[in-house]
Amino acid sequence: MLFGGPIDWKATKQRSVVTSSTEAELVALSVAARNYLATLRLIKELQLRFHGKVPIQMFCDNRQTLLLLTSERPQATTKLKHVDIHRLWIRQTVRQGKISVDWMSTDKIVSDGLTKILPTQKHQNFVKLLQMECVPAVHQ
Repeated sequence: MLFGGPIDWKATKQRSVVTSSTEAELVALSVAARNYLATLRLIKELQLRFHGKVPIQMFCDNRQTLLLLTSERPQATTKLKHVDIHRLWIRQTVRQGKISVDWMSTDKIVSDGLTKILPTQKHQNFVKLLQMECVPAVHQ
């Protein structure tokens, strides 16, 4: 977010095939982190003042993914080479202090509302997370 608004977002199928939600989260975090770092370089190149936090705090609702990124010796590993490349890159980026990855409950992750079908109650919670309000129709 920049000045209270999102500066980059994307909802798409992942191009690479993965075999678990943990691997899918790793790939998604890697893409998001690379986009953030590219945006940060652009802001610096344009000599704009950036008042955001560095490292940026990224959130994930998959505890296994966090263990793969933050444990000194993760018990679980991925079986796919292309996913391991993403995992190792994110681990390196976290250790360099460029990003931090923390757990957040699925109910609090705003972007999930843009990619999933929501029942009524979850949709209402999603609208609250966006800080949107229903504006009554004005009759003339």
